[in-house]
Amino acid sequence: MALSLHLTFLFLTTIMLALSLTVSPTTEFSTTILDVTASLHPQQTQPNPTPPPSSSFTLQLYPKHSLHNPPQNDYHSNFLAQLNRDKARVNSIAAKLKLAISKANESEVRPEYLSSPVTSGESQGSGEYFARIGVGQPPQNYYLDMDTGSDITWLQCKPCERCYKEVDPIFDPSGSSSYAQITCDAPQCRQLDNKPPCKDNKCQYQVNYGDGSVSTGDFITETVSFGKTGSVPRVPLGCGHFNVGFFTASAGILGLGRGPLSLPSQIKATSFSYCLVARGSNRSSTLDFNSARPDDSVVTRMLSNPKFASFYYAGFTAISIGGQRVPVPVSTFEIDSSGNGGILVDSGTVVTRLQNQAYEAVRDAFTSLTPNLPRVPGRVLIFDTCYNFSGLVTVKVPTVSFEGEGGKSWTLAAEAYIIPVDRNAGIYCFAMAPTQETFSILGNVQQQETRVTFDIANSLIGFSPNKC
Repeated sequence: MALSLHLTFLFLTTIMLALSLTVSPTTEFSTTILDVTASLHPQQTQPNPTPPPSSSFTLQLYPKHSLHNPPQNDYHSNFLAQLNRDKARVNSIAAKLKLAISKANESEVRPEYLSSPVTSGESQGSGEYFARIGVGQPPQNYYLDMDTGSDITWLQCKPCERCYKEVDPIFDPSGSSSYAQITCDAPQCRQLDNKPPCKDNKCQYQVNYGDGSVSTGDFITETVSFGKTGSVPRVPLGCGHFNVGFFTASAGILGLGRGPLSLPSQIKATSFSYCLVARGSNRSSTLDFNSARPDDSVVTRMLSNPKFASFYYAGFTAISIGGQRVPVPVSTFEIDSSGNGGILVDSGTVVTRLQNQAYEAVRDAFTSLTPNLPRVPGRVLIFDTCYNFSGLVTVKVPTVSFEGEGGKSWTLAAEAYIIPVDRNAGIYCFAMAPTQETFSILGNVQQQETRVTFDIANSLIGFSPNKC
């Protein structure tokens, strides 16, 4: 009997050990700490950024709350409205790419389906960061919505046929000695993709946004000043006399795209970089032109879309969760000859979108490593992976990394992929979402607190954490 019991005990012990090996992870995975309390109250102290070299231009970069701060008594509702507008921006980017890929005539597309380069302030949800820039001689300073997804820089101008309310006085061309009208036969005028007929040999521009917003007026050149770091004369700008739609607080748009009329192209910048401070923070950072890439940057190739040259694509080679590579399709990272695939780096999109198959692989890898975190059933807004952290001070979560050249990885801070969605209920969500489009977008939530460098001269993009 004793021998039988002993054998039975050994058998059960062996079964239990086998089961434990089956359900436990076979390898260690990397984690980081989410400070739940701190994420509800982002750092408000002002850092001391490293002074740029004398050969570079620098603009101060401010988060949305510096200009437009809506009531915070209903964070959940504000965030829902923000995500709805973010979805409209993603749809607008998709429409622009589809238009380019199909080689359709832009005039055949209804305004609501045209590109939405950016919308301003929290009441618009995208374009949440504003650069302070000088226009004219003597310079008048304006807040412009920074946008890597559009080319034309424009601001509201007197006389106004229709203007919205902004925090600065509307630009008055009569007060600038360097204001000059671009003629209809000038090269800059011919480079405009969409322009109304000329008036008295004065070049006209028109920008149509995905939500039906419009800015149109004279296409001009002006002196652009970069704080105390210098100025550039004769930069093409849109002088908007008719501006309607969902614009708030800022004077217009600062176009940082790759097209010939963008600000980097017009000032012949070899590079530019920005660092987006944490969401909700009152700190500021800088938008730098011609400054060196930080030595610790994780570098990727800057890919080009053969059908649409204005967008920046980061040539990441892998995505890792908990230090382990996730099996995603190669098309997630590469752009094919038809213009499909790749990951856009966009300052105006809030939440990162991944192609469906890639998103599902990333999400499943993340949830497999968080079995003990309190899940919220179903969907919350656009998110399908959410947790209840009410009453918790800190939470250990798997790391999320994007791999660049040479196998080096850009590892995100926990606050860049686990974000509060309902502060009162303590609901936090994995801040990525799927898209049925043929491309992915790296949004500004994931970019926050990272110096992103667009090395135009060498066709590289660098990511350096904690360089605001």
